[in-house]
Amino acid sequence: MSGPAAPSGELRVCHLLHNSNVGGVEVAADALRAEPPHGMTYRVATLAPARNTAQTPAGRVAGNTGATTSGAVLNAPDCVGLGLNNPLSVIPILRWIRRSNPDLVIASLWRSVLVGSAARILSPGRPFIVFLHNTRFKNRLDRLAHRIGLALADAVFCDAESTRRAMTNELAGKVVHIVPLLARRPLAATSTEPTSTASTSPGRVAQAEPESETPQRSLQLVYWGRITRQKRIDRALRVLAELAAISAVPVRLTLIGPDNGERRNLEQLARFLDVTELVTWQPAADWETLRTYAQTADFFIQLSEFEGLGMSVIEAMQLGLVPVVTPVGQIAEYTEHDANAIHHTADLLTASLINATWQDRDHYRRLSEAAAEHWRDAPTLQDSFASACQSVADLGSGAGQRTATSGRRVATSSNGSELHGTTSSPQVPPQAAS
Repeated sequence: MSGPAAPSGELRVCHLLHNSNVGGVEVAADALRAEPPHGMTYRVATLAPARNTAQTPAGRVAGNTGATTSGAVLNAPDCVGLGLNNPLSVIPILRWIRRSNPDLVIASLWRSVLVGSAARILSPGRPFIVFLHNTRFKNRLDRLAHRIGLALADAVFCDAESTRRAMTNELAGKVVHIVPLLARRPLAATSTEPTSTASTSPGRVAQAEPESETPQRSLQLVYWGRITRQKRIDRALRVLAELAAISAVPVRLTLIGPDNGERRNLEQLARFLDVTELVTWQPAADWETLRTYAQTADFFIQLSEFEGLGMSVIEAMQLGLVPVVTPVGQIAEYTEHDANAIHHTADLLTASLINATWQDRDHYRRLSEAAAEHWRDAPTLQDSFASACQSVADLGSGAGQRTATSGRRVATSSNGSELHGTTSSPQVPPQAAS
């Protein structure tokens, strides 16, 4: 089914995804469906239902919610295919696109890019956008699918400047927009009154500093996101083991998110490192629940092998957690070692820096406040997404402006001035993405 008709004059956007499980792009899509930009009808089609949900394959399920295996609830998509690896998924989704008749089709992740490419071939007059979310391809199929899609695409969205630099150098003549997926923002402060010595970063419930006469509380690390090899949670476990050996207080690590096949390996490593009792596993959670975890944590640790935007890191920074990260992808642009973050180099060194920062509460507070302050004035996802989509729609109708720079079309603001790189207005502030 095509779903309810879009109000007259609204920009109709269809976004193709793999499924509605928890992940950066899925969370962003969920936020856009819950609160679409003004003047836009935003709909989502997935190749497969979320794992262990009642979402019905090959049928419209708008208006329902799907609870993932991990327990997090995302809005069910408007159309669901027959399965992630089932080539027949393309049939109901292409039929749905034809009936929905969107103004733009956007595809994220390689299987969806293949479906979007098919839609582009069948409807050559409808603009097609490939949305890139990482600084490298994960495998040969990923690379091949994106080469096909990028050749057919009318425009490219990137989640970060680092993604644009890494992935679009060979795309001469393509319009490229940077659309940061800043879907989750700090909620209103709780009624808990902070003590005079506690952190007051946005979104955090302040914790009283330990008194010398009483036992000190534990040092808390937290991670949320997919439990997958790319995130290198094995590195976090090794840092945890080193930290536990040198810390004068108990150390804990909470891992929150859906298992993408890596948990069993990580549990084996935790047993080998003798830190099993220090690790707590939690299912994926909604934003308010994550904020609750952040209120009792000190550091957010994500030591990824590679990244695009690194949305979980941004979320943690907004909540005042000090990020412990590998400076990869856009993370290298918006974090600065010993200014608003700790950059990982070696397990023992990172553990020592965490321990020293936690003990020096004034220094910890400075890093925490700097992390939160960095994102205070960042644009909303709705503003960035709407601006980029409208720009592509205008180009498709011949109303957009085109500026040739280094062989690439460059997005321009409403007054014609060239924006930074190939980004679209509104931008992430300069301190957030160079």
